[in-house]
Amino acid sequence: MRAFLFLLLLTGLAPAGAGQVRHVVIQEGDVTALGGWPLDRKWYAIAVQNLLDQGAARVYLDLAFPHADFAHPESDAFFLHVLRSNPNVWVQAAPAQLDGDSVQVLGTHRLPRNQAFGPFAQQLQRWRGHLRLDPSSDAALVAALLPAEVAARPLLIGYPETPPEPDYRFLDAVRGSLEVAGHPVVISLDLPGVTPYVIPAEGRGAFTPTALQLHAAAQVRAGQHLRIWPGWAWGMLALLLFVPLALRRALWQRALLIGMLGVLVLGALTLLQIYVTPLWFTALAVPAGLLAYLDLRQRRRPPERPALPTRAVAPATDPAEKKELEDLRYRMQFYENLETVNAPAAPEPGATGILFAPGSPMAALLRKAREVARSETPVLVLGASGTGKELVARYLHEHSQRGQQPFVAVNCAAFNENLIESELFGHEAGAFTGASRRKAGRFERADGGTLFLDEIAETPLAVQVKLLRVLQEGVFERVGGTEPVRVSVRIVAATHQHLGEAIAAGRFREDLYYRLNGFSLAVPPLRERPDDLPVLFEAFLHQQEAAVKAAPALLSWLQEQPWPGNIRQLKAVTERAVLNAGLHQRSFLLPTDFELGDAAPRPATDDVALQVLHGLRHEQFRHRSISAVARALALHRVTVTEYLRGWVIRFLAQYRLDAEAVREALRGDAEIPKEDAFRRRTDGYIDSVLTRIHEGLAAGETEEQIRFKRFRHTQAEFEPDLVHLIHLLRTEER
Repeated sequence: MRAFLFLLLLTGLAPAGAGQVRHVVIQEGDVTALGGWPLDRKWYAIAVQNLLDQGAARVYLDLAFPHADFAHPESDAFFLHVLRSNPNVWVQAAPAQLDGDSVQVLGTHRLPRNQAFGPFAQQLQRWRGHLRLDPSSDAALVAALLPAEVAARPLLIGYPETPPEPDYRFLDAVRGSLEVAGHPVVISLDLPGVTPYVIPAEGRGAFTPTALQLHAAAQVRAGQHLRIWPGWAWGMLALLLFVPLALRRALWQRALLIGMLGVLVLGALTLLQIYVTPLWFTALAVPAGLLAYLDLRQRRRPPERPALPTRAVAPATDPAEKKELEDLRYRMQFYENLETVNAPAAPEPGATGILFAPGSPMAALLRKAREVARSETPVLVLGASGTGKELVARYLHEHSQRGQQPFVAVNCAAFNENLIESELFGHEAGAFTGASRRKAGRFERADGGTLFLDEIAETPLAVQVKLLRVLQEGVFERVGGTEPVRVSVRIVAATHQHLGEAIAAGRFREDLYYRLNGFSLAVPPLRERPDDLPVLFEAFLHQQEAAVKAAPALLSWLQEQPWPGNIRQLKAVTERAVLNAGLHQRSFLLPTDFELGDAAPRPATDDVALQVLHGLRHEQFRHRSISAVARALALHRVTVTEYLRGWVIRFLAQYRLDAEAVREALRGDAEIPKEDAFRRRTDGYIDSVLTRIHEGLAAGETEEQIRFKRFRHTQAEFEPDLVHLIHLLRTEER
């Protein structure tokens, strides 16, 4: 019993830590796919940002970055931005990089000292089949991975039998397809010729320092380690062990023997405790010495050393993977050369606010408008919604003889049939319920100037008759009145509809069309004005956030988009992009911020969503069904999970938060053998969706903030359902 208690006292058990570490390794295949060694720093930045976006508790880069990459300064700037914006990212740093409370990285830049750790190879101490760790030192990565409650004294840990396999490839982190929510993540290098390997004397394989540290941390969390007592403790133990021997001699002999043995043992153990485990001191000195002698003879014969590892992933040969890598490289150009890109300049002030590039179709259109403006001829401005028809109308007014008189605009589609007549011609007091006094209409307010009738095709036929009389005679009566009112107004009308079709359908008077169409101006859509897009975009960007940058490649990408909503759409998505960049703490824009869809073509998402749902039903929503569907459809598990969450969102909105109806909709006609497990899984998804929305509403977040902060990976086809669901819950809370 005494021997057992003594053994337990020496070894002890360390409490297990929380949050299993995920290991991401850069191997030869990753390096080849990403352009060769050394890797461009932008890949580290993207991988780290993806890991944090996917919920990683902390990211440790077991790589040092002491020097700047002068060939790619823009990538260094991006990487530094990610490091400074995320205090949960740690990097390796040599002692020479440390200076007080800061650490030098990427040349002359600095990070807080608490974001750095030292290289393990410099502190690596080993003896036979064990590693020695000192948790009281924060010099290496392993110290940060150990549980906080581990005692601050040295530990001995055995080598692993074989080199451990990594959890993920570095390419997986660059693509953003890792499941790391709540886990610390370590990124390291395993590249023959670059990585220093540790080869135990027993010849059990070659280990990277990172792999040894992760193994050591896992062993400590599992309690599989030995604790080394400090020298003074061993000295006290030695004195206690030799006291019984000393008591058999004379008093002066006892004192001399105890003193000499105590000093010798204390000194020897203080020097040797870094090599010797506590258990061996429970044996007699002679067997220990004999074992040491035999081991010394054995160590004189050099063991056979294994060859350095070649655990490299072959370069990508699959066409889909090659296409994905090309797409990754394509996306990288949107922040390249940001150091040389200036924030957009303020747009040149103009009387009309019409911005266009030299040689634009708008230049010819405005020259024509300037000529037409000199006459009193009614003008019909044609063009799709959002092209700037009202700006053209203002341009006509300002360059006419009426330029100093009022310009009054009215959107005919904004009023119903009962209000549009009163809005245009005014009304007398008592003309209808609520008309307590006389009101002047838009025609009277525009007297002497220009009246702009936007969306003229939406005007009711009864009002069209009165418009025709005003155009012919310049006279009208107010609603409820009989006294004629005479005005001098120039009419400029606009529509996005085809008036010929409206006339044929009987929705628009042909005689009114000929009166309005004294001269027509067709405003080209934005897709026909690609050179104007950078001018317009930079103006909108300057108005929204002057400090945000946009790379030239981004402008080229914007010019390739179809822009069905024209300039109005461009302005709206620019505001959205600035907001999204701000949510990610970026000072530059990426294509994903605009939410116009990926630059690379995607499969029909509705078809994929249905395939995922049918696949889950076929697998009967069993425990491994998500992995099975992912393999069958060549998708990642995370993608399948997001599709399932999207279906839950759609059914919650469709069945107005009825959880039972959601389960039945997911089930379809599938036979579910384990009903309780199916209910638990679906309830987990339902609770997760509702909790995220409730938390966002409680925090006062807008609909857009909830979508992009809490459901940023939701598939595009489910976004309308998510918006509907947010509205439902907001209404319910009220």
